[in-house]
Amino acid sequence: EAALAVENAVAALGLTREIPIVPKLSPNLDEATLRDVVASLIAIKTVKGFTAGNTYGPMENRVEVRSNAHMSEAKVLANVLSKGRGGQSGPVMKAPALELCRIVKSLAPAAEVIGMGGIASVEDCLQFREAGATVLGVGSALIGLDTRKCREYFATLLHGLERAEQSEQQPSGCEGKSGTTVVVDPPGATEASTSAKDHVSDSRVFKRVHPMSLMKHEEFLVAEKKMINPKLALITFERSLATGSNIALYDPGQFLELWVPELGEKPFAPSIVALTPKEDGTSTYTIELAVGDVGKLSHHLVNDTKVGESVVYIRGPYGKGFSDDAGHSVGDVHVTWPQGERGSAETCPPSEVQQPAEYTHILVGGGTGIAPLLLLAKRLHADQGVSKDRIAVFLGGRSAENLYYEEEFKAYSAVVVSATNDGSAGVKGFVTTALEEYLGCNPSLAAPRGRVEAATKVPMLKFYNCGPEIMMVNAVKAQERVLQARKNAFLTQTADPAPQELLSFMPLIECSIERYMKCGVGLCGVCSCDGYRTCVDGPVFNYDFVKRSMQDEEKGMFGRVHRNKCTQLLEW
Repeated sequence: EAALAVENAVAALGLTREIPIVPKLSPNLDEATLRDVVASLIAIKTVKGFTAGNTYGPMENRVEVRSNAHMSEAKVLANVLSKGRGGQSGPVMKAPALELCRIVKSLAPAAEVIGMGGIASVEDCLQFREAGATVLGVGSALIGLDTRKCREYFATLLHGLERAEQSEQQPSGCEGKSGTTVVVDPPGATEASTSAKDHVSDSRVFKRVHPMSLMKHEEFLVAEKKMINPKLALITFERSLATGSNIALYDPGQFLELWVPELGEKPFAPSIVALTPKEDGTSTYTIELAVGDVGKLSHHLVNDTKVGESVVYIRGPYGKGFSDDAGHSVGDVHVTWPQGERGSAETCPPSEVQQPAEYTHILVGGGTGIAPLLLLAKRLHADQGVSKDRIAVFLGGRSAENLYYEEEFKAYSAVVVSATNDGSAGVKGFVTTALEEYLGCNPSLAAPRGRVEAATKVPMLKFYNCGPEIMMVNAVKAQERVLQARKNAFLTQTADPAPQELLSFMPLIECSIERYMKCGVGLCGVCSCDGYRTCVDGPVFNYDFVKRSMQDEEKGMFGRVHRNKCTQLLEW
């Protein structure tokens, strides 16, 4: 039956040439059946190897939730998986996968064996290699790692394997010379000294430890709902926290995953995140979201939830948020100075970064992209002390009923400009039209004229864009023109060299890129944009990434195409 299944699959694909076939073996098979399957498949000349493991199951992933998503209801077990059942990976799969490798290698010594399931350390790699694996697959251990950290993680595994191999090759009775290893302790990798024997005896070495809260859903009550229009609502969610609870407050631009049992899960970037102490010693954790009625889950949130009764389940925060003028996370969690792809630079303390005397922060938002910019404005003004006259906000919508948070932004910004396509509120036209008018007419933001004593005395501009992608493309083009004029002025009219950030624009323009997401932690790849996963490498990307994507007319996705839930490419 197994051999027939392979032949039917090859025929169904309509292949006109022979290609190597690598069947994936299930750990659900008993040993006798597994031996029969391997023996029948290896007789097919195009079968060159086997994948031993990967997932265990299929099974449901049940967690405790409120029945009917109402606070008054009793708790029941509900399946998180939208498709019903799925394979479980990670540590639970390690023992079955090792056994698969041993059996396959004993039956087909010449075949390639891809060992997969629970590999997270050098010790795991060595165990799979001893069991007969010739290729190692790492999956669940990469949860939450961006592209740079994935590279670091694989580099540490390879380095550890090399050191272990050197240890194995030493003559009997010789002491291994102490070497330097890299211990992966997310979110980064650090170096630590360890002896050669520790590569196999100490499971902490190179071990990827997942934060327990990374995928955990927390229950929130719908505390308030304000309808902006029939298709858009601002919804406030709350949960009570005991004294000393450890929570992660969101950086502006980071996102959460909101789940309602039986309806699914969807990412949102918060507009308000607050922790308010109460007299009884507990605290109220508040998150506010802008929710547009565009699908089954969002329709439920906008139309069916009841204040004080309905509950939702939230996990996060995830992704990279907006940075401040020096390239540091506005939430003061990450300290990075961008020098290439976002997040690829070395970390350094803020004191080591030379900053211009003043920055003007310009926030450009449209649609539900307005929401995370409110959190950004608050962090800049209330938390970091940026004066209101150094923050300018531009909000766009199809009509007046699509605008929101205008008064709230005024608490943090001296300039709040609205634009509507139909002219029913603010400037008539696109928000980028209002932005260009402001940049062109504001003398304090114009390119410097005449010779100045120091380039850093002229205010720098920092742009943050969030909204429909076509809007952001046009906004970036306008921002490029302004920054280019300032760059030219610095290069030709000032006494000092232009600041490094003005030469590249890289830390001066950022865009929050929205893509259809599923896992939210970098494993499924559905949210890919130009080869980067927006859930971990973004959703906020710097100018370097955005510019390269805009210039690549053949493959660049920003402003052109995106993937739907079936990964099909669609034009914006």
